Amino acid sequence: MDLGKLAWGVLKTGFRIVLDHTVRRGVDKFIVGQRPKSTPNLPPAQAKGGAIVPQVVQADAQLTKMQQDYLKRKDAREVEILKLERTRLEIDIEIESAKAEREEKLIALKEQDLADRKAYSQAYLSVLRQQTQAKIDLVRERIQADFDLKNWSGVLSRDEALKIFEAEAKAGRLLMLVPPPAVVEDELLTSSFSKALQTEVRTELQRFFSRYYGEDSLCPVGFYGGYFSQAVFDAEVQQHAMSFSGIPTGLVSAEMTDYQVHFNLNLWGAMSSLSVPLDPFDWEEFRELLVQDEAISDRKSWRLVRQAVVSLYKLCGAFLADIYYLSVNPLHEPQLFALESELKPLWSEELAAQLREIQERCLAEYLEELRAQQEQVRQQEEEERRQREEAEARRRRAAEERRRREEAERRRWRGETFHYEVVLLDRYGNIDQRNAASNRGYTERLEGIALEMANIPAGSFQMGSPSSESSRSSNESPQHSVSVPEFFMGRTQVTQAQWRAVAQLPQVHRSLKSDPSSFIGNELPVENVTWYDCIEFCARLSRATGKNYRLPSEAEWEYACRAGTTTPFHFGETISPEVANYDGNYTYGQGKKGVYRQKTTPVGSFNAANAWGLYDMHGNLYEWCLDDWHGSYEGAPSDGRPWFKNDNHSQFEEDWQHWLYAILQHSNSKLLRGGYWDRNPKYCRSAYRYFVNPDRCYYYWGFRVALSRPRT
Repeated sequence: MDLGKLAWGVLKTGFRIVLDHTVRRGVDKFIVGQRPKSTPNLPPAQAKGGAIVPQVVQADAQLTKMQQDYLKRKDAREVEILKLERTRLEIDIEIESAKAEREEKLIALKEQDLADRKAYSQAYLSVLRQQTQAKIDLVRERIQADFDLKNWSGVLSRDEALKIFEAEAKAGRLLMLVPPPAVVEDELLTSSFSKALQTEVRTELQRFFSRYYGEDSLCPVGFYGGYFSQAVFDAEVQQHAMSFSGIPTGLVSAEMTDYQVHFNLNLWGAMSSLSVPLDPFDWEEFRELLVQDEAISDRKSWRLVRQAVVSLYKLCGAFLADIYYLSVNPLHEPQLFALESELKPLWSEELAAQLREIQERCLAEYLEELRAQQEQVRQQEEEERRQREEAEARRRRAAEERRRREEAERRRWRGETFHYEVVLLDRYGNIDQRNAASNRGYTERLEGIALEMANIPAGSFQMGSPSSESSRSSNESPQHSVSVPEFFMGRTQVTQAQWRAVAQLPQVHRSLKSDPSSFIGNELPVENVTWYDCIEFCARLSRATGKNYRLPSEAEWEYACRAGTTTPFHFGETISPEVANYDGNYTYGQGKKGVYRQKTTPVGSFNAANAWGLYDMHGNLYEWCLDDWHGSYEGAPSDGRPWFKNDNHSQFEEDWQHWLYAILQHSNSKLLRGGYWDRNPKYCRSAYRYFVNPDRCYYYWGFRVALSRPRT
């Protein structure tokens, strides 16, 4: 769109003064042959189709969506308004209440439209504020240099002027500058006329913009009538436009000679600079037409000349404001349409029609741009959808491949079968049954040693002891259901040979003694190790094998110990020195006494496993667990995880190094389970709990390792 030609068309019509039939001829002469001497240079984004394409549309996606939503609602309201308007012919037969309802609804729809317009206008102004402030920050030094080096037409100092521009940037509106008209004084244009005209231009425009373009307006304008002390001319206007190019500014200047008034319109800032010089208005001929009317005195004719010039100023200012707001917001409703009462001497239907044409062309170009953007968004969404589908397909293929690998890995890890005997005792402690059994698992081989790991299937059990169980403690309550995921557990306590092999591996967090035990023997369980030592053992083993070895949680330990049983021991209601290593001078229930060995025994030496193939779960050594000590099971996890005082939702980290440093933060007292060689058999029960500080060691305490379900 050729904005210069459109501007000329609007002003050609707008400058017809229709005070009466006697003055129309004078204004027509001012209009004839009017053409802008230059047309605006639009940036590439605006040049398409020759129309204004708002830059903020391309810069702010949220604003674009807001406008699209508004247009949809606006169309719906217009359809409904048309329906209501069509009922006007039938209004005579409607009852009064129906009339009132119709009017109320019509008013409500218009109020909704006004509220929507205010909302998106405020959004536009917000975007413009951000853009303008950024531009001011970039040109601040240049502005200061220009003020220092040049003589400005403004009456303000550099700091005062800069404050005005910064304030306008924050206000997010069009700044309107109107220097005093330059009046070439002679015997007709006296000094008093010049001063009166300057005063009227300033005061009338101040009132005009304050009334119709105030802060609450949808198209606010900041007017500074006293910014200039004198008239400005072309070179000075270009100087201002260059120095303050980042601030949306309109400038209306005029020069009044002995028979003509020359107007010049300039606009710069958020759009390309626009300059519209106009053919002069012949005020002398206009005054001659006025004085032909005998009712108009000479004094009044001069006053009417000034009023006509002031009205032309208003029209120019309103025109620039509407052009600016249309350039940044094609949904803008030109304020000039609502100013018929203020500018009635200069108003015509042609002016409204041509300004509407500008609006429609801007809106058409904008909608075309929106459609193009919507198409781009649609294509982008289609591409993103395609990429998501491809990614989902890859994810499914990867998940299936991972599932196959995990299944293969599980089959490999369960690829070994352990055979053993499960011993059951009668109520008197005699061996009642010795049944052959088997379980799946794998053997971890490292530096000539073998660590057998049995598969512990997922399942649920009642953790703790019932109130009927003999010798129970209150810390074994309340008995509660726990669901334990599948995991692996060492078939025996870690031996001294296994400990020695792992202790020779590179240190992860702390040093380890190669032979810490009091009772010496390769197949004897290692003892005299702290909880921290056991964590270091698991960390070294994990790094060497690529698996995530750890201590079992307390729930895992009891679940693995019971192996599906609910009796005090996995052997049954009692225990016997024939199948476990404890102080045989003591009995449990109706069991019998037996040998007291006074030391540890080789792991698995009793050939009496539980149903899952685990040995020495009762006696020989207490075994460390991950958990902090709690005095009861109130609030305990129900999913088999370790229970820490400061973290009730701890997970086993897949990365053992992260897991290690996380677990070392828990320094509270730790759990021990299973009883030991120098203890009464009641302390060997499946539900019995014991605790000590994690940095203590003794020849009563050992451990076995656990491993979560393997992952690839």
